[in-house]
Amino acid sequence: MRFLTRFLAVVLAVAFVAAAVVAAFLYPIGTKLLAAQTYKDVIHHEQVAERLPEIAAEAIDQSLKRAGTAGAAAPAGEGGDFGTLLGGFERSDLRVLLGAALPADPVRGQIDSLLDQFFGYVNGDAAKPSLTLSLVDLKQRLSGGALEEAYVKVLQDKPPCAGEAPALPTACCPSAEQLPEVRARFRELLNPAVDAMPDRVDLFEARDGTAAESVYAAVGEVRRRLRFMAELARWSWIVPAALLVGVAVFAVRSLRGLLLWWGIPSLIAGGIAALGAWSGSALGSLLFRWIIVPSLPAQMEVPVLAGDTVLAVVGSIARVVLGAALQISLSLALGGLVAVVLAKFFTAKPAAPVDVRRPAV
Repeated sequence: MRFLTRFLAVVLAVAFVAAAVVAAFLYPIGTKLLAAQTYKDVIHHEQVAERLPEIAAEAIDQSLKRAGTAGAAAPAGEGGDFGTLLGGFERSDLRVLLGAALPADPVRGQIDSLLDQFFGYVNGDAAKPSLTLSLVDLKQRLSGGALEEAYVKVLQDKPPCAGEAPALPTACCPSAEQLPEVRARFRELLNPAVDAMPDRVDLFEARDGTAAESVYAAVGEVRRRLRFMAELARWSWIVPAALLVGVAVFAVRSLRGLLLWWGIPSLIAGGIAALGAWSGSALGSLLFRWIIVPSLPAQMEVPVLAGDTVLAVVGSIARVVLGAALQISLSLALGGLVAVVLAKFFTAKPAAPVDVRRPAV
């Protein structure tokens, strides 16, 4: 009977090790991946808002080159629409212009707002998602002259225009006498575009109809599954806790035995999970770059800066989850080590003496 109870205790202890390792990773997934603050911290850490003008400048530059619009349809600076004007600028110039239109602090605030709205939907009961992007601040900044001043700054770094300056120059700097007229033409091109911009844009706005309703229903089903899986992950520690109780029931007969039967499996589980979390945190970004990125369709031409930023964000999110798993694992291992050390201060129960004397005849 004693052998059977010890055998069951060992089986439960081994099962605890496996369950605890899994729970050490599941719990951070359930608590971190559906929290808006996780993504806010990552985006702030990776300075996405500060890098956005450069990312957008690279994307616009590549798009214009692929479309062949840079100086093809109409010479830059000869009027036309704003896209034609952008086609005459170098990428470094676009970076300055977009930096004036998209300063970091307002962009960061908009990103935080979108994340709050999205995860409010994920964790709430709204029938359909709604991500409202406010353009009021951008319109005020553009109409207030921020982009115009950036345009003039870009021109002042160019060589002087030879002879009569173009209506809207992009590669040379007009004279001081011509500059007021250039400013006026720039405003004439920009102001109608600003006036046509709405104050708010709902990124999930769609026309009413069967197709839209089916999409919302599918998104709602994905949300339900995510929340169910996250809830399971949050309660994943119930299984290893129950297994430890089973170990105590079958094997523990003293305080020293409790410390050893709980401490040793906890130390092993914590060590295995910590090793996995540490190695996963170190290799996560590399695996994403080596395995996932090469498997993307060849026609997906992702700008280098945008791709690097996505990789950095994904890697940081993985490090947040694996970092939380590492903390849990180290705490579990430390608790097990303390229990094993404390067990040394408790003496084992002495075995009952065996009377070997022969009975008297």
